[in-house]
Amino acid sequence: MPADPLHAVPHLTTALTGPLQQIESLLLTEQNRIETWLRAEWRKTPAPLYTSVDLRNAGFKLAPVDTNLFPAGFNNLNPAFLPLCVQAMQTKIEQLCETASNILLIPEDHTRNLFYLESLATLRDIIVKGGYRVRIGSLRPDLKVDGEMQADVAVSAQMMAQHYPFSQVRDANVLIFPELAAANTAYKLLRELGGAEAIGPILVGMNKPIHVLATGADVRDIINVTIMAVIDAQNRS
Repeated sequence: MPADPLHAVPHLTTALTGPLQQIESLLLTEQNRIETWLRAEWRKTPAPLYTSVDLRNAGFKLAPVDTNLFPAGFNNLNPAFLPLCVQAMQTKIEQLCETASNILLIPEDHTRNLFYLESLATLRDIIVKGGYRVRIGSLRPDLKVDGEMQADVAVSAQMMAQHYPFSQVRDANVLIFPELAAANTAYKLLRELGGAEAIGPILVGMNKPIHVLATGADVRDIINVTIMAVIDAQNRS
């Protein structure tokens, strides 16, 4: 059964129905010829492993405006293209090192952009689906981090010493959860069952020191979030 071309090429998002619709129709019609040309050009000049091109849709024209050697837009990839992304990553890594099995990602350690972290998580997911073991590290000598582990082990110095004697982490004070829902559930359980004082939610990646209050916030919650916003503003200045 022939593949549906509508799932192979993303539609251009625009409110107009003029030139861009014509361009999209042409791309869909000539998809095979375009793919053949791209593959031929790829053989002549292989693209870098890690790059992206920004496109701007002005409503009447579509044009490339920027090329990034170290982009942060993996989170914007079309999920329908994920198998192609995994295949491309496998091919490139095999070209660079046929025996590679472990990959170390070293991201920026000073970014305040939440979407950068989402992009990093997507990149890691692509490489993991390619069959590689991935760790995220840092070049900062004062930063002690470790990988995936059970939550009870992470907060217990005794269990860390027993199960992870090679780890430098003994008193973890920052826990990174696999998803937002898990983190939200954990902190609410700590607050209600453990008597911990929860401060937040804290927004990151904003251009201004802006934060939000959860539904049902009391006076103490308002004061805590206000203090965080003031500290955030002072750090920015």
